[in-house]
Amino acid sequence: VAATVISSDIRDFTGLAERMSAERSVAILNRYYSLWAVAAERHGGRVAGLAGDSVLVVFGLLGEKDRAERALACAFDFIAELPGLRDDLESASLPAPADVSIGIHSGSLIAGELGVSGSRRLGVFGEAVSVATRLDSLCREFKQDLIVSQTVFRQLGLESQARLIRLGEVLLRNSTQPVPVYGRKQSGGAEAD
Repeated sequence: VAATVISSDIRDFTGLAERMSAERSVAILNRYYSLWAVAAERHGGRVAGLAGDSVLVVFGLLGEKDRAERALACAFDFIAELPGLRDDLESASLPAPADVSIGIHSGSLIAGELGVSGSRRLGVFGEAVSVATRLDSLCREFKQDLIVSQTVFRQLGLESQARLIRLGEVLLRNSTQPVPVYGRKQSGGAEAD
């Protein structure tokens, strides 16, 4: 299936979780998951994976052509809602995660009901998932909260492209040449080429 995948996690969550009770860690994660679920539903995506502080959201499982646009809009919505999540956590006397990272890539994936009888769930794996996860992890290196692959960038309309800035080039899985990656333009910030 051709799809667009968002991979996101909370930076340094393990260190944060080690300093508090399991119940408090679970409460933070459930609020984080809920925010992603609302954003995904709003833009027609499907949460396809929750593991620790990592979330996978998939767009295009039904063949929608605007999947990259909807994934980017979902990520921007999630980022816009983060201050509210932090306020919610603080009002519940829970520590708020400082940063999240988000990678978005379009490519092929395999989707299906995975698990044992009685507890099957949608599972996804393949190139789109692994590259989105790699972009997610590159956010730390580039000091960004969002990194979009060139594949996604090319599927976006001009208005969406204008909200992104080229960060540089990286070597991704199964590629022999570095490819450009894009991040979110910071309002009032300096811009690169």
